[in-house]
Amino acid sequence: MFDSMRCRLALWAAIGLGTGCGGGSPAIAQTAPPIVVIVAEGVGFPFEDPAFSKFPALRRLRQGSRVFDDAFTTDAAWTRTTETLLGGNRRDGAPLVAALKARGYASLLSGAGAGVAGFDRVVKAAPTEASARILDALDTAGRRPAFVFATLDLRDVPATSAAPPFAAPPLEVPAIALFDRGPIDPVRFPVIPPPRAPADNAALAAKRSAAFALLDREVGALLAGLEKRGLLARTVISLVSAGPAPRPERAAPSRPDLLFEDWLRGLILIQTPGLAQPGTSASTLALTADLAPTLAALGGATLPKGEGIDLSPSLRDPKQTTRTTVLSAADRMAPRLGRSVRTSRFRFTQWPDGSEELFDEEADPREWNNLASTPALQARKADLAKRLVPPRPPSAATKARPASGRRPNVLMIIGDDLTAQYGQFGEVKTPNLDRLRARGRVYEKAYAPAPFCTPSRAAFLSGLSPARLQLETENAFGEVFTSRVPLIQEQFRASGYYTASVGKVWDSQPGEKRGWDLNEWLPPLLPGQVESPARLLPNMPVEAGPTTNPDEVEGDGRRARLAVKVLEEKRDRPLFLALGFVRPHVAWVAPQKYFDMYPPASIRFTPAPANDTADIPAIAIKNRPQAVPGLMLAGREPGGFSSDPAEARRGIAAYLACVTFMDAQLGLVLDALDREDRWKDTIVVLFGDNGHHFGDHGGLWRKNTLFEESLRVPMIIAAPDMPAPGVATSALADLIDVYPTLVDLTGIARPGTLDGTSLVPTLKDPKATVQDALVQYRPTEPSKTGYSLRTARYRYTLWPDGSEELYDLSVDPAGRRDLARQPGEAKTVSALRKRIEEMVR
Repeated sequence: MFDSMRCRLALWAAIGLGTGCGGGSPAIAQTAPPIVVIVAEGVGFPFEDPAFSKFPALRRLRQGSRVFDDAFTTDAAWTRTTETLLGGNRRDGAPLVAALKARGYASLLSGAGAGVAGFDRVVKAAPTEASARILDALDTAGRRPAFVFATLDLRDVPATSAAPPFAAPPLEVPAIALFDRGPIDPVRFPVIPPPRAPADNAALAAKRSAAFALLDREVGALLAGLEKRGLLARTVISLVSAGPAPRPERAAPSRPDLLFEDWLRGLILIQTPGLAQPGTSASTLALTADLAPTLAALGGATLPKGEGIDLSPSLRDPKQTTRTTVLSAADRMAPRLGRSVRTSRFRFTQWPDGSEELFDEEADPREWNNLASTPALQARKADLAKRLVPPRPPSAATKARPASGRRPNVLMIIGDDLTAQYGQFGEVKTPNLDRLRARGRVYEKAYAPAPFCTPSRAAFLSGLSPARLQLETENAFGEVFTSRVPLIQEQFRASGYYTASVGKVWDSQPGEKRGWDLNEWLPPLLPGQVESPARLLPNMPVEAGPTTNPDEVEGDGRRARLAVKVLEEKRDRPLFLALGFVRPHVAWVAPQKYFDMYPPASIRFTPAPANDTADIPAIAIKNRPQAVPGLMLAGREPGGFSSDPAEARRGIAAYLACVTFMDAQLGLVLDALDREDRWKDTIVVLFGDNGHHFGDHGGLWRKNTLFEESLRVPMIIAAPDMPAPGVATSALADLIDVYPTLVDLTGIARPGTLDGTSLVPTLKDPKATVQDALVQYRPTEPSKTGYSLRTARYRYTLWPDGSEELYDLSVDPAGRRDLARQPGEAKTVSALRKRIEEMVR
């Protein structure tokens, strides 16, 4: 079987090179081609003019090369261009250099600034010295093949002649396409940017022409020098034209991070010995990252799998297509603020304020006509939008395991707004939760994927991350409940289970019907029963108050009793029963006897420090971006609703009354499991759908934040014959993990759409861990999202206006000290920011 080197040599033979064998041997040195890369920075893509019509050396190089003129960058500002072209995004090394050096190459980096580590030599050189440096490197390489990477900074080449002034037509684009923010906040209207003055257009055109003239001279000198040395026919030459380089007629501000074609598009020429159909443009789209694996292949090396792909098929046949789309982004204040997808014909750009651009690059290469609102192109736009968010790799699909006997029942119980912190306010009476804890595994670090009902419930029912669902409003479930997403109840029903939904399982009335044999939001009152309204108490931070109803008349009392009936009657096949309690969600209403258990004076409440909001970015609490990114709350806006200790105690007492009421209804269900002897064949999982604030962080009395209080939830899983019942685990767990865990425990097939991770290893061993970080999200306004990363130690939050938060929860469990702007934490912030980007990409 051919090894990797033989495959590369076969490629050389296919395009006209000789062959040889042996790593680092003289044969390799004699047959491996010299490789020269010239990176012209700041000239972008020349389009129809002027480079290859006016400049003979550039025209000659193009005529002898494969032309990748649909080559793009993923980064609108073209930062880290050198690292990307060398196969990576780090300054501590270059994979392409290492791979070629392992094949016996000598290496030189020539350019204006500090280089990437790994080269044998690094020299600073002005653009006018580029050809001399390259030829010197080839001369001094001796018998070794040379790899020379030369960067020419052409952004500030002075104009040598004037150009006639000309005007440009206006361009209508969303304001956010040109500015960090438009004249108002948020930007929701198109703007027509003021055109450059004709004289400014002329000056830019003259400067650009001078840059191409300098590049032409250096390329000409290089080609002449190679020809003189007898190396031209056997040298691989690549010219990369890198931007951003706006066309002179573009009526836009001079900034490096716009998502227009002339900001994102570059040019790659590759001239290699024996090239078929030289001078022909490749049909494929390309990324700048594709150059490294392509040059590695031509040099007889291989690179670790990365963003780039080998373009060798297009060198052999220009009609070969290796890419059909490329994705680009403008970072600006926060990662991936704007995103753009380019196909062979269209460019579609989407901004976090809801603005969109759609350009037909064949009919309108200058991008004068934004077609985003054109009715006939809405289907095309929708298809392109899907490509902007490549799906995260789902969990592996599995087939159902053969069952030895009947599969176990599943009882999934959800407490609405049931927070993990309810026990901190004093003695809370939850005998049935305690009883379930003693039977199961308690997850001390369990989290809702989002801090309010709809996305959280959509996530655990579908197994998809809210970052993928992008549910931004309550009861907006069209994106998750499609036929392409097998919901958890559908998966169990398809495996022979009777599926029953009782109460608030999905966040609507009567809820999502698909996949349920029984779907009952609120069982009716029995004959003669009457439900009395609550007596709402005054001076409370939220609506709350007692009722005179017995438990069985209250909504959750009726729900628990129907669940018991289902458990008792449905025994002919395995059962999947989801029971959703509405309490302790607001209004905090429960029978009077539960309020009597919690006199407000007995509540242990410690107000947050007066300066608790001083280091919290305003966007962390307010649902809109701020005028200045990172602006703190102190002195600008109120932090919440109430910080009065007396009101807080009354509010907490009402919440705990609802928790104990819910616990009593849970007890009816657990009693039924005892009575019917169902523990031996029933898996029970209980969790809250999100947390809640109780006057913390400046007086918050709500959820929908990315703080621990709003995200951390109780979770207990009890399974038959589980080792070490009653022992807690500190393993990180997410509600999207419930779906894969239950299908693994029951042995039914796991769909391939799941984002979650099975927690089964932690059920077998409470010391086990299955993931080292979780991501939670909160939309701030349409298309804008804040993301929070929870590791075993830290919570790091990134907002769309660029604000950041960092809390070391190992020493500051209440999250009172934001470390994001502390100089000593810069490396931690950077590492966590990179990790969150990887996880939500």
